[in-house]
Amino acid sequence: AAVWAIFSAGTGLAFTIAVLVAVRMGASMGRAVVEPTHFSLLSDYYSPSARLKVFSVHRQANSVGQILGPLLAGVIAYFLGWRAPFFLFAVPTAIFVVLALRLREPVRGYHERVAAGGDPDTADRADAPETVRGSLRVLGQVRTIRRIWAAVPFLGVALFALPNLLSLVYDDVFGLNAAERGIVAAAVEPLQILGVFWTMPIVGRRALRQPGFLLRFVAIIGVLDGLLLVVLAYAPHVGIAIACHALLAASVGTLAPAFFALLSIVAPPRVRAATFSSVAIFAIPGIALFLPLIGRISDAFGIQASMLTLVPVSLAAGFILASANRFVVDDIVNVNAEALARVTDPEPAA
Repeated sequence: AAVWAIFSAGTGLAFTIAVLVAVRMGASMGRAVVEPTHFSLLSDYYSPSARLKVFSVHRQANSVGQILGPLLAGVIAYFLGWRAPFFLFAVPTAIFVVLALRLREPVRGYHERVAAGGDPDTADRADAPETVRGSLRVLGQVRTIRRIWAAVPFLGVALFALPNLLSLVYDDVFGLNAAERGIVAAAVEPLQILGVFWTMPIVGRRALRQPGFLLRFVAIIGVLDGLLLVVLAYAPHVGIAIACHALLAASVGTLAPAFFALLSIVAPPRVRAATFSSVAIFAIPGIALFLPLIGRISDAFGIQASMLTLVPVSLAAGFILASANRFVVDDIVNVNAEALARVTDPEPAA
């Protein structure tokens, strides 16, 4: 986060395009580390039964930032120039960096050991750190995670392409100008928060009885969003398109909490941070392959035709995720048992 703050402030000092690109890359590196670290820490602070609620609050805070950030930046830039927001926004980040140093370090795997029947008084022994290679080897043995890795290239491209494609649809198909597109985007963004408020309590109650339901829920929402994209693209009126966009925003907001809560309970605690990081890595091939393809189809046949390509992509992600449902319970049991074994036996058998 400190790296993020430094390079964000550096953006306001950029005097050439090359320097601007360099400092934005530095800020992105800081951001790339922050998110999986947050998810790993939250998983270790809270019990598995509370994690869906915790991740929901975390993602809602992110949505609030996405609503308020551009508005504040626009006002500040209007009065003080475009460089000012980068200086000012680095200040709260730096403050929270200092506050974060005062946090108590959680005991990795504590809740899993207790869930496996371990004594709470002796479950507070921290796991030894793993190497990158060792982390990937451990994760590769978890069947649910292997299926998630296979689905992420498809799921990631649908979510990554969504904001850009929607803006192009509003421009090319419905003729909305930049201001009108901005108003639509700002109006539907709060629905991500409402979608989480409405849906997560229901999903949480079901997931307590059937942990695999989190996986099915993500799969169903992924497929639903792909179909909504097509309806939006071919909507006969802009009002219908905006209604589909609103449903998309509400459903997309529920994906991340359910997805990350699932990862937190099927990943061995000692490699949990690597689990969250690996998801972004495995999304790269899909983005590198499908985004240029979507662009070519859009150039050749129009933006509406390019939206159709997201339907099979979403279906592929949904079916792969749904196929992992039968592994979830066994993987959770194995994760808890391994966490307990690492307390009673420092060097458990591979």
